[in-house]
Amino acid sequence: MTRRRERKKSKNVVLVLDFSEKFKELLQHHCEKNGLDPEEHEVSFHHGGDRGIIITPNGTYILCHEGVGKEDTIEELGTVEFEMDACKKGSMSIFPNYILRLSADEIKALPRKESIPLHEFIRTFGRRLECNYNEWLRMVG
Repeated sequence: MTRRRERKKSKNVVLVLDFSEKFKELLQHHCEKNGLDPEEHEVSFHHGGDRGIIITPNGTYILCHEGVGKEDTIEELGTVEFEMDACKKGSMSIFPNYILRLSADEIKALPRKESIPLHEFIRTFGRRLECNYNEWLRMVG
């Protein structure tokens, strides 16, 4: 049994990325590739939960709402790949249909949905997520 403890608060803020424009571009590409009308085609794109960035003096880190991310900054990585699922309304894709590759500058230029403290951005449930959160605390404070 896991005991619930109060999380140590983080001073870092996660800027939650808004992929809606990229989803529109992918829909346009998907429809052109498949000879479909984007106005009539009921497809939406998903990427498995929110992604956010943390800007630090050492660089910009990217992570998901479960605290999964690389120890390298996006500047060190050069490009980051996002797996995207194209799904018809009411259905679900088993694996990604597209991989979206963005440079560090493209990621930083994405619009933001909101700013959330790191301790609120990473979900809370179970030891794995707490370990992920504690690892981010160790890396970025």
